[in-house]
Amino acid sequence: MSSTALNGTTPQIYDEATESLASYFSEVVGESGVPTLEQIKLGLDHAFRPTPEFWTHFTREMVFIALGVSCPDWKQKVCASFAGGLSGFSIYISCELIDRILHDGLAADFLTLPSTQRPSDKTAVSKWICSHLSKSGQKMMLDAIKKEGPRAADKVLHFVRLRENALCLQ
Repeated sequence: MSSTALNGTTPQIYDEATESLASYFSEVVGESGVPTLEQIKLGLDHAFRPTPEFWTHFTREMVFIALGVSCPDWKQKVCASFAGGLSGFSIYISCELIDRILHDGLAADFLTLPSTQRPSDKTAVSKWICSHLSKSGQKMMLDAIKKEGPRAADKVLHFVRLRENALCLQ
């Protein structure tokens, strides 16, 4: 992996995360020979490291490397089983990573709030997200969050839990 894109983040973190993802895929892949979409999401959660902007530098190619290690003929199996073939699968992975950049970034911002000021129910979290994005002038992100509706709060809270759990394990 190229370290030029990491801007101060150690490439070792991403090498370890890619290895962790490959290991996870090796454990969960069934007879199909490739992980399901849900297993890919869970694998990405497993590979997560609580560093600033982790998902900004975790690439689709890293997912493909992990698949190559754990499922050597994954490309042929994806071509045969995934709607849209390899191109559709590639787009799915890219969208999943973009989604993680947005929601994990919001989770990181959420965790900067004093614990006593953090909203606890989904409705209040949704309001906080919209207010936060509006105040910071992030209209495109705000539009994307509004399209997601209440599910956005669930995703942000999911990443809050991932970050808190990862920090507890360090």
